[in-house]
Amino acid sequence: MIPDNGNIEILVSFPGIGFTIGSSVLAEIGNIGQFDNPKKLVSWAGLSHAVYESAGKTAHRHITKRGSKYLMTMLIEAAQSIAHGKPNRLKQFFSRI
Repeated sequence: MIPDNGNIEILVSFPGIGFTIGSSVLAEIGNIGQFDNPKKLVSWAGLSHAVYESAGKTAHRHITKRGSKYLMTMLIEAAQSIAHGKPNRLKQFFSRI
């Protein structure tokens, strides 16, 4: 049972995220208070970039794929549905980049 604290309504308001993915994301994360900042949540989900440093140079590579593989898969599927779905503001933003 999902507690009625408004988090599911916030997640469902994003394009590409429906009730099933939203409730699964909340179930996978659990208590959001266990993460000090958003970077730690992104890293735990396995969506942070790998960073390599050598001789004073920094290189950012593909995502690390460490962490919760279920959460990472759900969020990637939601992002792909935005990329291939109907036009919306989020899709337009990333199309400009």
